[in-house]
Amino acid sequence: MTAALFPEGGSAKVGRLVLGVLKADALLPKVFGEEIFASDYPVPEHPIVRGLALRAIVGVPKRTRVPGGDLVLAIPVQVTAHFPRTTPATSAIATPPAPTVEAVGAPGSGALTGTFVYRHTRIEGQPWSAAESYASPGTTITLDRQGALVKPGGSTTGALGLRVWRSPVGLVSCRWAGTALPAGDYTDASPDARLGDELAPDLFLERNLQEYLSRILYASETLEESGTPNADAALDVQFGPDALDPATNLRTVSVIAWYPSLQDAETGDIVVSRTP
Repeated sequence: MTAALFPEGGSAKVGRLVLGVLKADALLPKVFGEEIFASDYPVPEHPIVRGLALRAIVGVPKRTRVPGGDLVLAIPVQVTAHFPRTTPATSAIATPPAPTVEAVGAPGSGALTGTFVYRHTRIEGQPWSAAESYASPGTTITLDRQGALVKPGGSTTGALGLRVWRSPVGLVSCRWAGTALPAGDYTDASPDARLGDELAPDLFLERNLQEYLSRILYASETLEESGTPNADAALDVQFGPDALDPATNLRTVSVIAWYPSLQDAETGDIVVSRTP
């Protein structure tokens, strides 16, 4: 039997479906934050992106006729993660040890409440051509309406400055909280709403994100777990662009997943095969 996958009759819903699969993942929403999964789709082919974003862009299906007259559609969906970079991260600069973090002030005297993770990066080079290390290991602290004093891990000799990163409440990724210039201690009193959308330079984002996205989209349970039990997993997943745009300081990491469907020869509706 066949069952309608897209009652609206358009393959654009695949983008929303795929994004829902990513949102249901145990890790991705804790890295990026759930707000980036909330956009309406389809999106323009070349959306204007200036900050942290995740996009699912549906391409043109490829059609192959099968016995019986049905058309098999392989629908491409390019999933692209964008995350801003102020300075390029490089392993040529040694990753600093974890910072020391202390509470500032008595409970009730500051703006931060909750459990937070702090990391920092080391900036070296000339001010006009600086680069930074990957982020240090994290230091966890629990605050009760207080501030935090972040002290460098290890020596600051030769560093232009240190950038301090803090996890918003409920997330595992750290976002830019401020910069210590010259390199030294940094007092953090910024609520989550004032953190930057730049994520701390992390090897997961730099090296493993494409593989991680591919594994989610290719999993046999992918679309079934999303609430569409009559859908199939991706036929194929390919790595797309992975580059840093110097004009926008955005790093772009993408994968392209191909999803199988059928198109009814008479009505044109997009359907999928399902064994009763």
